[in-house]
Amino acid sequence: MNTFRQRIRSSVTASAATLLVALGWTIAMAASAAGLKVNLSGEQQVPPVSTSASGNGTITVSRTSQ
Repeated sequence: MNTFRQRIRSSVTASAATLLVALGWTIAMAASAAGLKVNLSGEQQVPPVSTSASGNGTITVSRTSQ
C-alpha cells in the first residue's frame, strides 16, 4: 500500500510541476506580446543589402477580440 501512495504522490508532484512550468511560460509569452520592439536594417532584407537606411518600431498585439 505504501508503494501505491508513493506513486500517487510522485504523479501529483510531477503534474503540479508541469502545470507551474506551463503557467509560467504562458505568463511570459503574454508579457512579451504586450510590446515587441524591432530594429530594421539592410541586413534583415532578403537578400541582405548594404544601406545606411534603418528603422525601428514597436509591435503591440491587442488582447481584445472582435
